[in-house]
Amino acid sequence: MKDYLIYIIIHQHWDPAWISQRKHTLPQLVILFEDILSKMKKSPSYKFTLDGQTHIIEDYLKQLPKKEANLKKKELSKYVGEGRLLVGPFYSQVDWNLPSEELLLRNLLIGHQEAKEFGKVMKCGWVIDVFGFPEATVRILKGFDIDSVFLSRGIGIKKDKVREAYWWKAANKEKILCIHLIESYRNLMELSATPDIAKPRIESKAKSLFPYSVTKKAVLLFDGYENQTLADDIAPLIAKINQEEGKERVIISTPQEYKDVILKSRASLSEIKGYLNSGKYIASLQGVLSSRIYLKQRQELSQRLLERYLEPYETLYWLLGGRYPKDLLRGLWKELLKVSAHDEVCGCSVDEVHRDALLVYNQIERAAKAELKKTLRKIAQQINTTNLKDRFALVVFNPLPYYQKKTLVSTKVELPLSALRGLCLIDGSNNLIPLQTGKKKSKKVEIHFEAKEIPPVGYRLYTLRREKKRIRTKLRVSEEEKIMENDYLKVKINDDGTLTLEDKVTARVYPNLGYFKSEGDRGDLYTASVIKDKVTNSLGVKVYPARSQASNGAKISLFESGPLFACFKIEQRLKIPAGLSKDRKRRSKELVECPVITYLRMTHSSPRVDFITKINNLAKDHRLRVCFPTGIQTSYHYIKHKFDLIKVPNKVDGSAYCSQRAPLKGILSPAWDTLSPDGFSHDGLIDVSDKEGGLALMSYALPEYRITTRDNTLQFLNSPTPQLSNSSTLQLSNSSTLQPSNQETIELTLIRAVGWLGLDDLPVRQGRAGWKVRVPEAQCRGKYVFHYALFPHQGSWFKAKLPQELLSHHLNLRVLKTDSHPGRLPPQLGLIRLKSDPEGSLELTAIKRAEDSEDLIVRFYNLLKEKVKYRIKIAGEVKSAYLANLNEETKSKLLLKRGAIIGEAKGKEIVTVRIKVKRKDITFCNPTEFTQLLPQAWGKEERERLLEQALVTKEVVSEEKERVKSDIRSLTRAKDELKKVEKKFGGLRAPAYRLKIEKARMKVFEAIETLQDAQYSLLLTKMRYFEADLKDLTMKREKIKSIQEKIDKMAKGLILPRARRQREQFILDYYQDLNI
Repeated sequence: MKDYLIYIIIHQHWDPAWISQRKHTLPQLVILFEDILSKMKKSPSYKFTLDGQTHIIEDYLKQLPKKEANLKKKELSKYVGEGRLLVGPFYSQVDWNLPSEELLLRNLLIGHQEAKEFGKVMKCGWVIDVFGFPEATVRILKGFDIDSVFLSRGIGIKKDKVREAYWWKAANKEKILCIHLIESYRNLMELSATPDIAKPRIESKAKSLFPYSVTKKAVLLFDGYENQTLADDIAPLIAKINQEEGKERVIISTPQEYKDVILKSRASLSEIKGYLNSGKYIASLQGVLSSRIYLKQRQELSQRLLERYLEPYETLYWLLGGRYPKDLLRGLWKELLKVSAHDEVCGCSVDEVHRDALLVYNQIERAAKAELKKTLRKIAQQINTTNLKDRFALVVFNPLPYYQKKTLVSTKVELPLSALRGLCLIDGSNNLIPLQTGKKKSKKVEIHFEAKEIPPVGYRLYTLRREKKRIRTKLRVSEEEKIMENDYLKVKINDDGTLTLEDKVTARVYPNLGYFKSEGDRGDLYTASVIKDKVTNSLGVKVYPARSQASNGAKISLFESGPLFACFKIEQRLKIPAGLSKDRKRRSKELVECPVITYLRMTHSSPRVDFITKINNLAKDHRLRVCFPTGIQTSYHYIKHKFDLIKVPNKVDGSAYCSQRAPLKGILSPAWDTLSPDGFSHDGLIDVSDKEGGLALMSYALPEYRITTRDNTLQFLNSPTPQLSNSSTLQLSNSSTLQPSNQETIELTLIRAVGWLGLDDLPVRQGRAGWKVRVPEAQCRGKYVFHYALFPHQGSWFKAKLPQELLSHHLNLRVLKTDSHPGRLPPQLGLIRLKSDPEGSLELTAIKRAEDSEDLIVRFYNLLKEKVKYRIKIAGEVKSAYLANLNEETKSKLLLKRGAIIGEAKGKEIVTVRIKVKRKDITFCNPTEFTQLLPQAWGKEERERLLEQALVTKEVVSEEKERVKSDIRSLTRAKDELKKVEKKFGGLRAPAYRLKIEKARMKVFEAIETLQDAQYSLLLTKMRYFEADLKDLTMKREKIKSIQEKIDKMAKGLILPRARRQREQFILDYYQDLNI
């Protein structure tokens, strides 16, 4: 061996729900942990890294009898204390792009607490298989005193700069050591299974990775894979190798030990910075941002409920004297963290896994809503309303962390319409608040009013009174002209369903906003692979709500109108290719009609236009985006992304991507992207602007977007084939001409529908991800509701207060009705007031009880690069306040001045303030039956999507059967070929002959894995077919039960053929190196 040390980390990446459900993987955890403990006991040099997530320990111990669980916990703690078993720092291996920023922190908070119960926390960010990372990863990890991260995906540095380690620098200049798993996390997997070549295999891998070593004294290798139930026992092998070497050359190590090797070497490291989403060297799998969009919607709803409604109002209730539901909140966060695991929230698992996730989301939402309703009712019941006499009042709760100055509140009340005529609201300052009545359904009537000056995370009481005075506003509406107009905007709806928006402040006009664009997608759940054939859009085409309607106009109608707001309804039928051709290279000739209804709403006092789009998706294998051409020529844009609002170049660096050959010499990459991704992550805000101003797009639970400089689409939904003249003017029959223009267009992905978990023939990715298994429910057929909004503005995003406007768009005010009763609470109250200089620099993300005490935790971050002074006031007496890290550990005392906390936030800093408070002593009684939470009108859609049943046809089942038969024949041929090769070369020792044998053996392992995928896919496909097709319920139950038993049996051994094929790949690679 060469004169450098070789460090080996033994581990097992664990996906609790991916190709099989949790019910299948939970029993396997027991086997794995028993095996780890036996090896720890057997060999004092054995060390194991538990995949960075503590919930797998929790899941293991829960399956044991209590007495045995206590004994096993002590045994685990012993090895953790010895530094041989590495646990934490996370609770779950969550995705880092899709969950909220606060959820990322809770993952570390709970992970640290649980790891501490076993002795110590692994202070390394072990995220070896996560699909890309925001820049805030550095600041988050540093906030927990973690100074290193181990990852494989996302690095896009130039090829000649690729090394095993870099400094990853954050926007606030902090940095951590980033250890790059260039060859992923499995290059020595199952080493003990090849004892005859163990030493040369180690040496071969070390030799190929040594050029990338930063110390030139050490190389890191990995013995592990994913979801295997046996930990590799390499301690005897390593001891033998070191004995032969006469010194300790090969070391069983841990992430912390190898991190220290690099840091102590003081090696000169390159810097990387920003968002890591490149797939140049290992596929980044960015298609997961839009896979199964219904999961993203449910994830957003659950985390918003917890962090923006339940926790803050439970904290207010507790400060006033109520009980804080600590155990409930912790349990809900844990459940949410589990389904936020990267394979689950990303939507890249089998259908059954995501059905389970939907059940978890249902449970979280039900429990959170029930607790929130109970708490809000108790607070409302303590508001002194004795002056009401025989009238009732409305209590409006504001979840936003700042005063709601002018916000339209929409709710439903059970009153006769006649009783509402002439009614208006009166606030605590005796101001007149006009009401606008809306639609009536059953006994409930929608009412709308403009709430003003509602305290942050608080409430305001409104009483009702009759008033003859008419409401006067400057909202102008013309149904005939299809126009809405206020002091800020003028919106005209065009015949094709798009709108032309005039910003009166900047005098800019934005035409053709909101057209739909459909592209074929031959990709899988991990990666979009867009087909350029028949790219269609709705721009310039009049669309009709029914076949029978005359073809001379779109169905655009005034849905609702009044002095406070107006709403137009736009009905369309988008004609989209039904799917793909049999070879999956073109879109089908058959078209399906997808009904689309868009509600376009404008209030009298806001420069924002809200969209609610309802789509019934009946097409397969396509991506549907809504597009907004800005007309602004600029080279960059801004997005909201994890504790920041960042500047992003419009043009993506697509250089140095490799199409066929491996991207790095000597490195066996599992898969890599051949092109840069065409969809990117954001947290609901995209702003295209220049010095004068811009156009911001806000969206709810739609995490994928792209900026295109020019849309060259030449085919149109529902249109005749357009002809392009020499003048480059697009001609359409019965419509005006359209000029393609060089402009920045925001494209927001609504639906990405695909039918395969993983494929191996994508032009945009070399190599396979996942399993070649059908996932019919990922076609996302059914009804969806999407919320987004446009906000034109003057000046910068900061001047326009876009982050605050985004929160206002995302969070609905909640309304309760109550009657006359005594109470100790005033007519208005707020939990917190966070002021900054300059105002609007800080974004609040959490108000909660501390994890370990009755201290109050307030968390916020600085949007600016400069230092910002802040002042915090809360609804309670502050005894003392301290600056803490993100793990809520006290660091320094903060100044108190007249009951306010004074401090300074560094540029881009995430700040946690820990406050000791004196609570009030209000005794809360059960509310009366009259005090009730009212339903929302125009709120975020909370209903589950309605799936179309005919997901799988007999033809598809037949195709899968034929696939199984074909794969059986392929396996037979591969086995026959292996026998021939072994007979011819089996007795010969030369590496060239052994290589021939290994190549033949590799084909057998590949055929076994391919056949297994086909057999499993056939079972899952049959399940979907019988669920929808069989009318005889008894027969259906019997069929489904029989198939489920086969799935359960097969799920136990799914990983074995895959692991054998992967191991054989590294063995084959070893023999190929020998022959070179």
